[in-house]
Formats: sequence, C-alpha cells, structure tokens
Amino acid sequence: MAAITDKLGVNTWGMYFNGGDDETFKDNVDYDFEMMNQLPINWVRLGTTYVDSLVTAEGFDWSRLDYAVAKAKIIGLKVIIPVWFVTDGLTNKLNVDYQQALTDWRKLITSLVHHYQGQGLTYEAFDEATGGGHYWLNQDAQANITDIVSMNNYFARLVATDDTASYITGDFPWLGDPSYIDTATTAIKQGMLNVGQTASYHPYRRGLPEQVLTNKDELNLRQQFADHNLPVAATEYGYSVTDNFNGTYTAQQQSDYTLRQTLLMDMLGFDKMIAFTMDNSDKGWAFQHNYYESSERIFNQVGSDYQRFFTELLGYTFNRRVATDSQDDYLLAYTAPNKSAKLVYWTAAANHAITVSGITYQLTGTPEITTMEQLPSQHQLATIQLISGIDVDWSHYWQQVCQVNANNITATLNMISSAMLNRFDIPAPTFTPYTRPLPIDDRQIYVWQQAMFMTITGQINQLIAVFNRYNWLTQADGSYWPSIHIDGLTGLALSAVQKQQLSQNWATMTVAINNLINKINQVTQ
Repeated sequence: MAAITDKLGVNTWGMYFNGGDDETFKDNVDYDFEMMNQLPINWVRLGTTYVDSLVTAEGFDWSRLDYAVAKAKIIGLKVIIPVWFVTDGLTNKLNVDYQQALTDWRKLITSLVHHYQGQGLTYEAFDEATGGGHYWLNQDAQANITDIVSMNNYFARLVATDDTASYITGDFPWLGDPSYIDTATTAIKQGMLNVGQTASYHPYRRGLPEQVLTNKDELNLRQQFADHNLPVAATEYGYSVTDNFNGTYTAQQQSDYTLRQTLLMDMLGFDKMIAFTMDNSDKGWAFQHNYYESSERIFNQVGSDYQRFFTELLGYTFNRRVATDSQDDYLLAYTAPNKSAKLVYWTAAANHAITVSGITYQLTGTPEITTMEQLPSQHQLATIQLISGIDVDWSHYWQQVCQVNANNITATLNMISSAMLNRFDIPAPTFTPYTRPLPIDDRQIYVWQQAMFMTITGQINQLIAVFNRYNWLTQADGSYWPSIHIDGLTGLALSAVQKQQLSQNWATMTVAINNLINKINQVTQ
C-alpha cells in the first residue's frame, strides 16, 4: 500500500485553461502552482475541452495546457488530464450539432494523446459524462449512453498506444442523484470498466464523510470496480462554504470533513484522492482565498489545515484501524520506515474521551495526530489446519473429515469477517454451517461432495473479493488475492485417486484461508 501523500492531489483550472488573456492566465497558473508546491501532494488534475479558439489550421493549439503541464513537472507533480464534453468553450452554444460535436471531440482527444506521446501522463474519462445534461453537451445521458461508453473506450484505446501513459476510466459523478446511479450501472453493463488501469468517481457527500463506509450505492459501485480488478480513484471530492448541490458548510466543517474523508478513503485503499479544488474556479470549494479579487494570496482554513495535517503524515502509510467500543470513533495507525508510528483520531459523534491501552484521547470532529512509540496490541487470529483425510478409514470419512472440516471452515470464515468489521470497519459476509445431510451410499457421494466444495469455495471467494476491494489487504507486491478453484471429482467409488484429490482440495482451502488470516495479522501486529 502506498503512502498517503503519494496518493494526494488537487484539481486546478479544469476546462478554464482557455479563458482570459495570456498574461492573466499565466499569472494565475503561476500562483496556483506556487501554492501547490507548498502542499505534500503528488498529483494535479488539469482538464481540457473543445474550445473554438483552440482550433488551428494544423489541428489544436495546446500552448496553454503545455504551460500548465510544464509547471507541474517542474515541481514534481504527476498530471491527470480528463476531458469535458460541454458547450462552455463554443462560440455558438445554442445551436450545437450533436453528431458533429462527437466528431470534433474525437479529433480533440486524438490530438491530445498524440501531442503528449511518451511524456508519461495519466488521462481520465469524460468528466461526469454519465450525469448527462451540462456534462454531456446538454443531452440526456441514458438516451446517449452508447455514445458515452464508445467515446470513453475510444479514448482508452488511444492512450493504450502510448506505453508511458495510463487511463482512468469511469469519472462517474456523485451518487446523490438516483439517475446518476442508473446511468453508471448501464455504462458498466456496456463495458465502461473493460478498459483502463483505474476507475474513478466523485464521492461528494451530503453530510458526514463517514457515509463513504456504509452508503449502499458507493459500496456497490466500488465492488463493481473490484470485480473488474480496477483500483479506486476519487478525482473530485470536498465540501463548499457556499450553497451547493451537497449542502452548505462552515469553514470548520469544510476543513474537518475534507480531512476526514481523505483519511477514510485512504483507509479503504483508494488509489488516488484528488481534492476539489486548488484554484478559484469554484470559490466556495477552494483551498485558497479569493485572490482574483484580492492581493491576499494565502491558503484559507481548509487549505492551511490540509497542508499542516498531511505534511505531518508525509511518507506515512495506513497500517490499521485500532479497535474501540464505538464505530463512531476512529483511531487510525500510520507507520513509516525508520520513524515512530503515528495515530490519527477523531469521532463522528459528540466530543468525548476514550482510553486505549492506558492512554486517554480527547476525541472531537477535528482529526488530530499524535506520535506513539508502539501500536496498541491486538489479538492475533489463529491459523486453520484442516484434516487431510489421507489416514482416515473411508467408512468414517464423511463424519470425521468432511463434516469436521466444513464446520471448522465456517467458524474460521466468520472469525475473519468479524475481525474485518471490528478492526477495519469493513462489512464482510457471515456464513451458516454446511448442513446438507451426509451421503448414505455411493449414489449420493458425487453430488454431495460437488455441492460441498462449490459452497465452501464460494464462501472463501466471497471473502477474497472483499479483500481485493482494499489495497492494504492485497498481496505484498500489490497484486490481488486470486480466487480459489476446486476441481470436481468424478465417479462414484471412493478410489485411491479420489482420496488423494480430496486431500489436495482440503490443502488448497487451508492455504487460501490462511492467506487471509496472515494478512489480517500482518496489518494488526
């Protein structure tokens, strides 16, 4: 799992790169990057769109985007470039030919990818296109979902021609609107997640950021990302101090909630967290004062707190959530090589004190950081050892091996699920014992053992799928835990070959389950 500061980033200027005169543009971009250089971040998201003034006889004028990309590289930031399918940059906004626009934007993204060939950029899908309306040329998203997916996948194929580039698919809007959920589901069914190396959405929240752990629509969307083996990126998120679609917040709430949401997404294993926004294109969301109208060019409260807080976590990686008596209390342990461990803590409930391992913490809605020389101890999970059955008399095999192993597996999987919920606040499935009656003759043996192994492997694979949603629970090299597969047994007689194969199946299950147990023990030691 990467350090939290390796995942952090900000948006700046978006499609507004093409507005105003050159002097004003450069002055504002210079200042934005000067301020970004004071943040412990690794990414900047710079968008573009089709603008009439961009079009030249040779193709497109990328000089302004070039200027911003060069600034990012100077201060060591990695660049993400999404594209907007909007009328903002068109001279005639009221009489747009939709089919011609599809052609124009295909030319735009083709030129864009060719222009930055070999420069190691990351591109992102069309911004919030599945939300339709303004973000899909004032068209209905559901009615045009085939076009949206087609454009997304065309963009991804272009990026795939550059070995140094990568593509973030999805770019789904916030899930507070039910229609956005429907169009996202349709887009996924049509193949939007079949391309790219990462998938993104914009987890704006109405209210407490802790809802990211329980909101069924977000859980479902992230599960679909995991089903396609795509890490999760939040390429926009935040809270505004002006009246907006997700509510209005005080400056203190804006700061507290932004920090908490960032920490929660890191806990969930998000690949990138790109806050909205660095510049003044949307002043209520910005990390800086409204410097377009003032000479006072400094961070506002959310920007200042973000800078201070994550600078303290520079190079630190999430280790685990420390168990407490309340799910509303958050104690997150962070570690870094050759440094003292740190504990980040806050509560989503009323202010109160708690004592953990003899240390008292005053919890409020504002996240705090403390240094600790040793992480609070946790109970380790015991590994499982199943009966192989090699030395068991066949007449007693089902009662002494299969039934015992099946019950042992059920208890162990439920123990893993409980640990995932209590220690990491990860909802995991629970399982009931395998209760199918034991076979009484050879005619039932094949059907019974097939059903037994299908049930148990399905349960193990359910837990593996949950693990694969969280990057810190993946394998040491960052790869996903592989699902297990048990071959079916043939024939009715209990032969020596079947005896060996059954024993191998139990060994396969032992390894798979212990992989999960060992990972939990590793991140909670």
